Amino acid sequence: MAVGGKVIQIYLESKERLWLNTLDHGGETTSVLVHPDGHENRINLGDKVWWQGGIVYWTSNATSKTIGMKKIGGSGVHHPLGPEYEITYNRSKIVEQKKAKIRDLERQLADLRGRPLGNSPTI
Repeated sequence: MAVGGKVIQIYLESKERLWLNTLDHGGETTSVLVHPDGHENRINLGDKVWWQGGIVYWTSNATSKTIGMKKIGGSGVHHPLGPEYEITYNRSKIVEQKKAKIRDLERQLADLRGRPLGNSPTI
């Protein structure tokens, strides 16, 4: 059973109840119910969460800061993802793919900058 992962969907049930649907490294989805304590508008898709005891730890990709929130239930349950799941999950995957492509292009550019121009090997 997963105890955290990457946030793939955020569902604000009420001001005191926020569902975080996660995807772990093994491809399993699970949900946790937290008291958002004012953080509901700052949690983003792709942020990482994990839980232990009565605390859900959230690490923002934007700030790399870890914040604890009160867990109020739902650990290990499969919350209904709803019709927007495919949209949010696919959007998250596309963003990750684009970031990987940018990193790859940056590595290629760094390699090219390290080589003198016009000195290609002859066969």
